[in-house]
Amino acid sequence: MIKISIIIPVYNVEKYLRQCLESVINQTYTNIEIICINDCSTDSSLEILNEYAQKDNRIKIINNETNLTVGPSRNLGVEQATGEYIHYLDADDWMDTDCIEKLADIISKNPDTDMILHTYCEVANDSNEVTLKIFKNPDLNNTIKTPDDLELFINDWDGHIWNKLYSTDFLRRNNIKFNIDPCYQDKSYSIAVLVAAGKIYFYDDILLSYRTNRQESLVGNYYKYTDFVCQEYDEIVELTKNLDDKLKSLICYKELNDIYYILQNSYLNKKLSYDEFKNRVLAFDTDVIDKKYVPNKLFKQMNYIVKFSEWQFKCFFTLRKFFTFSGKRN
Repeated sequence: MIKISIIIPVYNVEKYLRQCLESVINQTYTNIEIICINDCSTDSSLEILNEYAQKDNRIKIINNETNLTVGPSRNLGVEQATGEYIHYLDADDWMDTDCIEKLADIISKNPDTDMILHTYCEVANDSNEVTLKIFKNPDLNNTIKTPDDLELFINDWDGHIWNKLYSTDFLRRNNIKFNIDPCYQDKSYSIAVLVAAGKIYFYDDILLSYRTNRQESLVGNYYKYTDFVCQEYDEIVELTKNLDDKLKSLICYKELNDIYYILQNSYLNKKLSYDEFKNRVLAFDTDVIDKKYVPNKLFKQMNYIVKFSEWQFKCFFTLRKFFTFSGKRN
């Protein structure tokens, strides 16, 4: 029976931790270990972990002596894991009770799979509104792909690390680890997995609920970490340097597109100055992207930033929003 390790970094999540832990200890698949890394929480999170560890001996608690942040905490979890496969879970999210059973069943039938990517739903913390995140390409369901098939699934590949099951041996053999930045390490980790993976199973079943609109989370404070999002792009460029031009271009363009809109939103929400916004855009290495393989829209917008003054950019952005809105109405 396959053993699966569930790794949960924990930092000041007392409001959500019980729901997360309940979803894990009540899995229909029982051969699991639950590794919780308490990253110097100052609320009652550690007390809650100890309470659950007394009830369920599958829970193992690691207490960091200093605050390491989420990436290095996950690395510690992988080092301690004894399962053949690993699933990450954030402490404010929760799994369906049959999540691990369904994934273990796939592995039992496809034992040489390096990773399973499954679908999930987003649950808004402020309204409980649910959004299903399913594959855009329905042909992916219950199929095995390799990075050579990237064109088929690039639009369904995301930077999340918690909607995937990983072979522990695969991660260790390829020395895949999170960087030490406090935020924006998931995308580079996900790309490292993609580049190294042999077989990837796409499973279009909603197995996990991801909590959004939580203002105290790292994601809710994205604008504080724009330096790190730019560094992550540099990491992705390095990770893809040995791929052929087309694969490298598709991956780097997708990540650059996401990063650009993080920077743009930071500027529009007055968290970045226009000069900071422009300097970050200028610093991106876009020469690694062969533009014949990707849309030109993003590069046009980046050129506007380089060429326009701030008032010109604001006029352009306002006009574009107006015409987009008018087009939708018509």
